Amino acid sequence: MNIEASLSSPLPGWMVQGARVGLALLLIAVTWLALIPVTAVPVTTFWDKADHALGFFTLTLLARLALPQLHFWRVLAPAVLAYGIGLEVAQSFTATRTASLLDVVADGVGILLFAAVAAIVRQRQR
Repeated sequence: MNIEASLSSPLPGWMVQGARVGLALLLIAVTWLALIPVTAVPVTTFWDKADHALGFFTLTLLARLALPQLHFWRVLAPAVLAYGIGLEVAQSFTATRTASLLDVVADGVGILLFAAVAAIVRQRQR
């Protein structure tokens, strides 16, 4: 999947700036949701793994728009996944959360879903 080509035409500066603001806000929100007591989580699809996949799909989309100069497979995707791993490690230090390898897998699924959608969109643009 050639994700690098998916943003071959430069985005307008306002779009990149907006994506950067959105990414920062989403990172704050996801971090907060990941670390609050499990009984207080206000937003859910009622299936934790879908929450992870959807959240990391969205994080990856905003990261790609916000940082189009970064190589997707060498930098961006690993950085987003590392963030997910970091959240799981942080959860292991809370009283009401635990770290889960399956959550990291679901995060990776969200990243891969973004890559697949981006590849399909790019192919249809040809």
